[in-house]
Amino acid sequence: MNSLLRHDWVYRWEQILEKVGLESTPEMLSRKAHLANLADKVRSEY
Repeated sequence: MNSLLRHDWVYRWEQILEKVGLESTPEMLSRKAHLANLADKVRSEY
């Protein structure tokens, strides 16, 4: 579950974009939402 919320490439790109003053893309936000949904499913199974 933590891997879904911390270790995906989208979080690394988000940090890079923040450092150069850019915002996350809509695709990045969509991927983060998808990962959060997957983590919620995992959480509900345990």
